[in-house]
Amino acid sequence: MDSGTAPGVSTLEPHEAMVTLLRQHHVLHSPQVEAALRAVERHRFVPEATLEDAYGVYTSVTIKRDAAGSVLSSASAPQVVTAMLEQAGVQRGHRVLEVGAGTGYNAALLYCLVGPAGQVVTIESDRDVAARAEAALRAAGYGRVVVRHGDGRAGAAGLGPFDRILVTAGAFDIEEAWLHQLAPGGRLVVPLRLAWPLAAAFERRREHWVSVSTETCGFIPVTGPGARVPRAVDVGGGALVLRLEDDRPVDAAGLHDCLKGPRAVEWTGVRVDDGPGWEALHLWLMADPRTPGFTKVSAGQDAVASGVVQPLMPWGGPGFHRGATVAYLANRRGLGGEGDRFEIAVVAHGSGATALADDVAARLREWNTTWRGRGAHHLELHPRGSGDTTSGTVIAERDRHILSAVWTPTTSAA
Repeated sequence: MDSGTAPGVSTLEPHEAMVTLLRQHHVLHSPQVEAALRAVERHRFVPEATLEDAYGVYTSVTIKRDAAGSVLSSASAPQVVTAMLEQAGVQRGHRVLEVGAGTGYNAALLYCLVGPAGQVVTIESDRDVAARAEAALRAAGYGRVVVRHGDGRAGAAGLGPFDRILVTAGAFDIEEAWLHQLAPGGRLVVPLRLAWPLAAAFERRREHWVSVSTETCGFIPVTGPGARVPRAVDVGGGALVLRLEDDRPVDAAGLHDCLKGPRAVEWTGVRVDDGPGWEALHLWLMADPRTPGFTKVSAGQDAVASGVVQPLMPWGGPGFHRGATVAYLANRRGLGGEGDRFEIAVVAHGSGATALADDVAARLREWNTTWRGRGAHHLELHPRGSGDTTSGTVIAERDRHILSAVWTPTTSAA
């Protein structure tokens, strides 16, 4: 670091609490990432936030909105930042490209990881955001980070090749420039806009790319000319919003009023706590053609507060749609009743509520008894038209690539 100021007494407690909680929640693992998190003061990069929000493990901070109030840029929650850094496995001396500068906080962490012998380049499509990030990095003592204004989808030609590329915006497809600008043995960490968003860390295997890890994440979509806009389907006047990333048909008119119909609650007997393991379930649901309309749902805060909807998390969670019926996962923490507070339930609304709840519950029970803890899984990214085939199940077909999920079963539970 070029220079720096020791944190004031008032910042020490929330900063330390953030690092401690990240480790307790099994997000933070490596001593290198922990050292970087301790070295960089996040509140310097989000001055508009309170100290509580600046160091809130699951708190993102909005830094720019458009005239309509939609979020254009934000500082990702430390939980997301840390998980992606762990996925990246950045080493001393690495050359790293970050696509999407945000506040500059992540670039500062990357600089701590690569050290003086390495290089960090961050590229941002929004000129104002890029200027803010560059100013914050210099003020915090990380002036050696290279900040560029430009279309991150084109990478940073002339500044690579890069040992690691981290994309901090949701990608509908993988840009060829990112793959071409990776050094041999390099790794790309990118949030994929799927039915359930996952950040995947890809490495090359012959003619295709294979994930070495996946993590749940949430990012603003990649922007620019030709960028794909996700569909949002309203349910109950904003009580729920379905986030759709493919072209599957949806009965938007029927779903709008389905909360006025019957409600069914089906307890599954499946327990999933707040620790690791969710990614395997989400991936399994995406890959199972029998799972009706699996997608991510967002919940309106007024609807949650009034009990109109009671999703797994206060903001929403995994959801499903079939015709004019919608369903989502919940647990006893939100629904109450006897039993383990982490037991999963399926809550469905609409004319087909009982049937949809039963079908989704059956899929969860099958995963729990057949696949859970009984093998490894990974993603494969294959170029279209390459003739390279996968042994897995296709979960997304994009303009340039086909993405599949592959399970390697074992004979006994892990």
